[in-house]
Amino acid sequence: MKSTLVTRLILCSVLIMLAVPVAASADEYFQAALTPQIQIHPPTTDITGLAIGVVGRNHDVTGVNLGIVNYIDGDLQGAQWGVVNITKGEILGLQDGIINMNEGNVIGWQEGFVNKNDGDMTGLQTGFVNLTEGDTLGVVFGFVNKTSAMKGVEIGFVNTCDSLHGIQLGLINLIQSGVPRSFLPIVNFAFPE
Repeated sequence: MKSTLVTRLILCSVLIMLAVPVAASADEYFQAALTPQIQIHPPTTDITGLAIGVVGRNHDVTGVNLGIVNYIDGDLQGAQWGVVNITKGEILGLQDGIINMNEGNVIGWQEGFVNKNDGDMTGLQTGFVNLTEGDTLGVVFGFVNKTSAMKGVEIGFVNTCDSLHGIQLGLINLIQSGVPRSFLPIVNFAFPE
């Protein structure tokens, strides 16, 4: 089943690369990097295609970003796979690594051991620790989950949010606003109007 999911994600990434028209600007189809100082194109380059590297840095990536440490100063549209993934802008697609950090909003799937998102999360977030500073709309699954306004389902050992419109499943379920209650073990829920 996991190989089917990986195959689908790769196929989606390829389709995104083929569907996005290349602007007449400084977009490049391919980037290879050992470090941000030793890569084919400068870190300010937008990549529409494939960016691979040991430690790579690009401005925007539309397509696939694959490496040990991936750093994007702008937006990601597609998939980012690495040990450490850092994106400063928005993510539309998949961010998959051991440590994922994002400063903008995520629409899609963020999967890793530690996921930290400073913006809003719309979609699926899976990891041991999931931290979203903004609002979450979707499903969060992990050992420790924390978000601002949760609209959907949080599943984990410890679930905490500022406000809830949905369900928390876990041993410790906290709603910081205390509406309708602050704490309820196993199952906590709130469906305010």
